[in-house]
Amino acid sequence: DLTGVPANLDTDSTDDFDGEWTSLNNIPADIADGDDDTTYTAGTGLNLAGTEFSVNNLVGDVTGPINATVIADNAITTAKIMDDAIVGGPGGKIKDNSITASDLAPNSVNSSEINENAVGTSELKDNAVETDNIMNGNVTPIKIEPGSSNQVLTTNDSGAVVWEDQTINTVGAETNNDISVGANGGAFYESPIKAFGKIASNGGVTKATPGVTVSRISKGRYRVTLPAGAVSDADYIIQLSQPGRGGAGNDDPGISYSNQTATSFEVIIGDNDNGGMDRHRFNSEFMFTILDL
Repeated sequence: DLTGVPANLDTDSTDDFDGEWTSLNNIPADIADGDDDTTYTAGTGLNLAGTEFSVNNLVGDVTGPINATVIADNAITTAKIMDDAIVGGPGGKIKDNSITASDLAPNSVNSSEINENAVGTSELKDNAVETDNIMNGNVTPIKIEPGSSNQVLTTNDSGAVVWEDQTINTVGAETNNDISVGANGGAFYESPIKAFGKIASNGGVTKATPGVTVSRISKGRYRVTLPAGAVSDADYIIQLSQPGRGGAGNDDPGISYSNQTATSFEVIIGDNDNGGMDRHRFNSEFMFTILDL
């Protein structure tokens, strides 16, 4: 008895639900796929292949709230690091004191890897630099701590290297020592021999102190002129000599000086064996030496 059934009740079976998902409309995709699995979508910079995510090759820094360790130990090799990407110094990428000797290959650090003046006393271990570590010829005078004025670098009686005055162990302290200390701290010797020479019979200079000149005034008479300032006054000492004659000709030669001044003197040469007569003068080679105190 269908008495009382509402008039709008559809007795037509054409739109009856048959219990199948395919018969429903506007079903969400995660329900329509017919399973209860969670659906994942790769975000920016990520790839999803099957059940595995991977990170795209990125240009620039990787940022984000990732707190876990995402790089395996020893996974970054030299090929993965761009040239000049690792820098030191303030704001650099290397922690102070993090690189020790064990991290460096033998002989891998040379002068091109070290900044000028970067290695100071504090960077060197006591006794770390030995003779074998210094190249031959590389310790120049500018590398040696200077001493005082007019000092020399030498060794003392104990063999220690010290700076000492130039005159120490150079000029003796004896009172009869003719060597004295010069104006620049060096040894100074003033010889008492002020001039000397060998003169030919015609008055020519065979060999003599620079500045000596000679002229023949007359037969057997010569004038010797000394260099300026060679002697202190006219009381210098004159030593003269002439060749022997072997007992022939002018066999008793004599030589003497006269007219001595502070700049010159004269030499007279002659034969002395003619009794009470004047000396018989003749031209002759002679030698002289001048001494002064």
